Amino acid sequence: MSKLSYNENYMKSKASKLDDGAGGMFHFVSSIQLKALDFLVVDPGVVGRRTWEAWVLAMQYQRAFFRVSMAESDSHVECLVGHKVRRLKSHALVSAFNASSWAGALFEAWTCRDFDYARFLADVPVEVLRRAGESQGTRFMRDAYAWVEVLQAFVKGDPRAGALLEEARELADPGRASFAAGYAGLMAVPQMEVLGRLIARDGDGFNEALVRALESYREYTAADLAKGGLSGIVPLELLGMACLVRDGRVEGVSLEVESDYFPEGILDGRWLDAFPV
Repeated sequence: MSKLSYNENYMKSKASKLDDGAGGMFHFVSSIQLKALDFLVVDPGVVGRRTWEAWVLAMQYQRAFFRVSMAESDSHVECLVGHKVRRLKSHALVSAFNASSWAGALFEAWTCRDFDYARFLADVPVEVLRRAGESQGTRFMRDAYAWVEVLQAFVKGDPRAGALLEEARELADPGRASFAAGYAGLMAVPQMEVLGRLIARDGDGFNEALVRALESYREYTAADLAKGGLSGIVPLELLGMACLVRDGRVEGVSLEVESDYFPEGILDGRWLDAFPV
């Protein structure tokens, strides 16, 4: 059995097991995301439907995780996962429900054009993410929560988004970081610059910031990629924002940047009508 066939079976089996209940699904959210990235290694342009299915399934699984986590106690929610609507029982909050996974979920929602899901995420209270994410002793830097607030404001069209972004930039300043200064300088701040240009409806500035962010992403992930890691396969945050612009969802901004980092089959939305997302 090829690696991709194994990954495909793994992802489908985890989706099928949801029929027995959503308990413990949080254990597999990250592994399913990684399995989807494996498909991009073989099919970086997402030319084949199989790769798109893996990408969407990863999003759907995480979407189900967030929905059951936010559902009222002892209630049920219907979630489309793997071409099937599954009735899942609510699940107690766990540490995997955090600011980092929330941000990844939003950008993934944008790549799959699930804007209802994006609006759902925008209503998740930051304090709930903090309480759940830090329940096992993990501590997130303050800029992680500030970034969530900025993104939520952007999704809602809140005019405070620009001011919130300035606050987040200050918190993410690499010179002030107590740890992860490299990530702040090469990943967090460049992503904020790109979003800032979207908030300002600055087309030229957006494309210039996007080029710089892609260069920073390449620098930050080069070592892991050289060792066979998957962290440098696709810049999810930048891809998500590029998809918004590619679809004309940000007035006054058009996408002028081409990059091998952006899977064309995701960026141009060619598979969106293949099956319900």
